[in-house]
Amino acid sequence: MPNVRRAGPVTTDPAPHKVINPPTDITKIKSTDARASFRSALAGAAFDRLKDALESVECRPRDHVSYVLALCPAHDDREPSLAVYRKPGRARVVCHAGCDDVAVLAALGLGVADLFDEPRAPYAASRRFQSVPQVRTVRSVRRRVAPLEPAVVVGAYRYADETGRTLYVKERLEPKRFRQFVPTPGGRQWTLNGTRRVLYRLPEVLEAVADGRLIFLCEGEKDTESVRSAGVVATTWTDGAWQPGAAPKWRPEYSEQLFGGWVVIVRDRDRAGRATAWDVAGELRSVAAGVQVVRPAYGKDAFDHLAAGLGVSDFIAEENGELV
Repeated sequence: MPNVRRAGPVTTDPAPHKVINPPTDITKIKSTDARASFRSALAGAAFDRLKDALESVECRPRDHVSYVLALCPAHDDREPSLAVYRKPGRARVVCHAGCDDVAVLAALGLGVADLFDEPRAPYAASRRFQSVPQVRTVRSVRRRVAPLEPAVVVGAYRYADETGRTLYVKERLEPKRFRQFVPTPGGRQWTLNGTRRVLYRLPEVLEAVADGRLIFLCEGEKDTESVRSAGVVATTWTDGAWQPGAAPKWRPEYSEQLFGGWVVIVRDRDRAGRATAWDVAGELRSVAAGVQVVRPAYGKDAFDHLAAGLGVSDFIAEENGELV
């Protein structure tokens, strides 16, 4: 006769449960069971934190099975391009328009630590580091536990209106990434939503249009400053280039600011640079006095070209469809 487990007495009272009030630091929890309960209580905390932050800045996050899709707060997003994924113990952010993770977090008022459900152990006291088997190389261990390299601001580019009033600032950091902010009386607003967009060094651009001088339209502020150092007027836009077939980041107001001007578009020597230059040329044909697309005679971009000792007259004029 098979063994039969006898049922206990039937009760309508709910089963007792223990309310967990987890401390702020999991490294102070000694019990294995308590650690497991703490992790269970925190599951999805980072994901929810990011979702709440997106809602607070009106980025309209939309729920899907294991992620949310929202407007990216780090650039002027018209169609949702930011995905926040729920991962074991953490969340992951991906801006499909190319914004850096740190810039997205900064625009939300968050930091890298907010991507994790639970606090990270300090590097020196990392139990994971101490328990790594000796057969692993020191290099592989350091790659897994080393902290993020701090970013350093190497350039700040001020975008101003016709009167010279600062509208927003774009910063270039190393390791290479970008972030933008609007100066406010209380500090910085890490989103450009609702901010008027203008070409870089707009007062100089408008003066060149009035005088009938050439305006060199470059891809990025670094190239623009390099071309300006050659003694000509140069400008760019804050949104960057785009790949062939992607939605252009060129705005109608940029075309309006170049109305009646003589524009030389200096493209980068890559697929995105070619696609961007000819898309912009198409937008300017009907508003500018003249438009010409050129490419560097040396290197990838205008900066490389001028650094090699060449001048603005050495750029190579091209026709639509050239694959150089």
